[in-house]
Amino acid sequence: MCDLRKKSNERPVIGTCCLSTSPEFFAATKSAGLDFVFIDTEHVALPRDKLSWMCRAYAAAEIAPIVRVPEPEPFRVCEYIDGGALGIVAPYVESVEQVLSLVGAVKLRPLKGDLLARCLHVLSGPRAKTGVVNDPASLYSLLEGELGSDRCSYLQKKNASLQLFINIESTPALHNLEHLLSVPGLDGVFIGPADLSVSLGVPRQWHDQGFHDVVSLIIKETRGRGLSVGCHYSFERAVEYQKKWVQEGANLIIHASDVSLYTRALTDDVRQLSEALSAPDGKRTADGRNDADVDV
Repeated sequence: MCDLRKKSNERPVIGTCCLSTSPEFFAATKSAGLDFVFIDTEHVALPRDKLSWMCRAYAAAEIAPIVRVPEPEPFRVCEYIDGGALGIVAPYVESVEQVLSLVGAVKLRPLKGDLLARCLHVLSGPRAKTGVVNDPASLYSLLEGELGSDRCSYLQKKNASLQLFINIESTPALHNLEHLLSVPGLDGVFIGPADLSVSLGVPRQWHDQGFHDVVSLIIKETRGRGLSVGCHYSFERAVEYQKKWVQEGANLIIHASDVSLYTRALTDDVRQLSEALSAPDGKRTADGRNDADVDV
């Protein structure tokens, strides 16, 4: 079993966003030595059976499949966990009520109905706001009075491999960050840079200091509560920024995507080929290189 929680407590873990369902991309991703893959169903059309195949295949290769659901909706979350997801990312979360409902879907399966509602009421109470909440056992200890020790032990064992992350990508989420991070059962935060930059009024202005200050704040606040955090970043200076955020405390490196890396490499190769083909014939060497490329 790929225990991403244990790994991320010991060191920063590295993953990428997988958009392609091709088995060839699976083999390439496996060879890279990643700790997890981020499978996005919010912006990518993936049928449920294909998604389940991807989750099962990556998990068998000991690469944790983390799936972003289209919306923070508990029943959809349960579907994806049943399909093999070992982690859930819920997009555009802004309220404590949303986080609580997600905790119910990920950490308290298969509870439903009135019993689940009573448990979530306990988790929203003052006893639950312990500050550091990244200890799975503490979640279930809070519920022993409501569920009893046998049911709590069963739920902890059944859901031990599952993690819950929320996307922080808006100013309302920033203003409510302390309360969102205080919900027991939450494992961490995926920062959504594109939506966050738009919400901050600096759309896709990756150099903006205000944007970086907010990312740094989210990292500090999240790690200060013992939770995992990273920024899914596919844009300019990606490696440089990922290193910077790790130095600030981030322990999730969510780097680029298969499509963005393919596009970047292909674009660069085509540019080089086009430049070579457009050079005057008289400037070519006997082996086909341009004079400017000859070692001196």
